[in-house]
Amino acid sequence: MTAHANTTIDPPAASPAGRGGCADHVSSGPGWSTSSRATSSIADLARLQGLALALVSEALDHKQLQAAATAIATELALALDCQRVSLGMHSRNRLKAVAISNNAVFDEHANTIRALEDAMEEACHQETAIGFPSPDSRWKTGAHANLSRLTAGGTILTVPMVAGEIVGAIIFERPADVQFNDSNIEFASQIALLIAPLLQLKTRAEHPLRSWLRVSLIKAVSTLVGPRHLIAKVGSVAACMLLMILLLLDGTARVTATAALEPSETHAVVAPLRGYIEGAYHRAGDIVSSGTQLASLDQREIRLERVKWESEMGKLRKEYGAALAARDRAQVRILMSRQNQVRAQIDLLDNLLDRAHLVAPIDGVIVQGDLSEAFGSPVERGQLLFEVAPLDKYRLMLNVDERDIAQIEAGISGRLMLAGKPEEPIDFVVKRILPVAQAENGMNGFRVEADLQADPTWVRPGMVGIAKVDVGERSLAWIYTHRLIDAIRMRIWGWGW
Repeated sequence: MTAHANTTIDPPAASPAGRGGCADHVSSGPGWSTSSRATSSIADLARLQGLALALVSEALDHKQLQAAATAIATELALALDCQRVSLGMHSRNRLKAVAISNNAVFDEHANTIRALEDAMEEACHQETAIGFPSPDSRWKTGAHANLSRLTAGGTILTVPMVAGEIVGAIIFERPADVQFNDSNIEFASQIALLIAPLLQLKTRAEHPLRSWLRVSLIKAVSTLVGPRHLIAKVGSVAACMLLMILLLLDGTARVTATAALEPSETHAVVAPLRGYIEGAYHRAGDIVSSGTQLASLDQREIRLERVKWESEMGKLRKEYGAALAARDRAQVRILMSRQNQVRAQIDLLDNLLDRAHLVAPIDGVIVQGDLSEAFGSPVERGQLLFEVAPLDKYRLMLNVDERDIAQIEAGISGRLMLAGKPEEPIDFVVKRILPVAQAENGMNGFRVEADLQADPTWVRPGMVGIAKVDVGERSLAWIYTHRLIDAIRMRIWGWGW
């Protein structure tokens, strides 16, 4: 597949201008006229296709970029009858030589290599194929002249490689007496377009993250700086303005917590004895006054027991009268003592009869207890049946997430919005923090006690809502991002970094 210098090859493929990047400049070198595409021959097409297949095969046979580029450079040197062919790719904003034909290893810091890279940069900056010596004065050829001096005045052709953008360049070198004609330049340009995507994929495969970041950054900068994409530009400006506002302006930072109203004190109503529910007259939520009967227990057994002791009392009285008539003082004392015992037992039963009527101990609201569906149910002595709380004494309990508890302290204020009446927020002041954490709804939190600064008549114990505690002035950026930043810190710490 050796190409002679004077053989005319005019490939039928589209010119590089149709692929972007180099536009019209890559299709013809300076100082030469553009060759006619209408005179392509079947032999030229077959030769170009054969070389293209060989180059693709060489690129796919090697996994590493340098090995693939070296094989391609060697194949091109043979095909175009060149003394040396060098390939360079963009890396870290600089074009770096990656392969030289017939050289697996070369010194990257050698003067010749630096001259090759400068010549490649010169052609890529001007986005055109450059030949040296060139009769065309439109192009800068200082780097090519320097390279020619280092290589004993040889003939040089540099062609940029385009794959949506300029990704690298190829330098072809021949002896001084063998020039590159127009067909050679067209052929080299077509080959550069062919192998550019393959080498770009190799480069990205070796550095996938870096390549992705670089491509993304270039696209973003092109979108912002280029002549189009007005929406993206406006959005970027708006985002920058928003960021400045968030960093420069301060706002009141608030900690949000679930809240519930609890009575400051509760009074228990318990079963005074074992028995059965006879009646229920009030239930949880009812407002009652002190002494209001809430429920009653079955009293039949107590009354029967009292009748028994009353009968015993009558018997003792008769015996006592007989002892008095007989002037039996010892028996009189004994009967008096037994009467006192029976009288105490009757008083106890009377007390139990009174207590069988369960009454409210204070003015307030029933916060627990409903016996309306428990008629006839047994109860044990001491069993809790009702809880009554005063209407004018409440405490507010907040459940604060452990991530925010460090910002809470006694004396700071906040506002409460209850679900029962969200249109009337209530101010409160934090009283104390209970030093015990508890898990609730998948969240580990602390209970914080607060005092209401107002006593609306419509509030009731058990009402729930959302409380916001003012914890001071912070920048808007901190307010909206500190939770995310804290979560990232914890995750990084968990990874052991």
